[in-house]
Amino acid sequence: STPVVLIDDNNTYLSANSSALKILGSKHQDLNEKRVWDVFLCENAHLECGCGHTVRCGGCQMLNLINDTYEGKNTFDHVPVTLIEKQGDTRQKLNLELTTEKVNNLVLLRIDSHE
Repeated sequence: STPVVLIDDNNTYLSANSSALKILGSKHQDLNEKRVWDVFLCENAHLECGCGHTVRCGGCQMLNLINDTYEGKNTFDHVPVTLIEKQGDTRQKLNLELTTEKVNNLVLLRIDSHE
């Protein structure tokens, strides 16, 4: 099935299907109530202010997609997004194609492709 992550208005992870959990390399209970940037291991999540709150975050493609969708400005279909993941001292590029949709008071983030 298509990987899907459900995000609330605070950019907090609520749930994901098994396909998304496999991509994220995590179990649901390990991600519960984490900000979506921590879920995707954004390199800025480790900074003092945390991901979503640094000077660098204003240009974050994923943050802008989610916020614009939540605010009702737009929905997005198969948008290419590049994130830099950080695990320990290792950084790695994560190329995604994302689709967003607002459902009630939540954002449905679909991972159309990843590499």
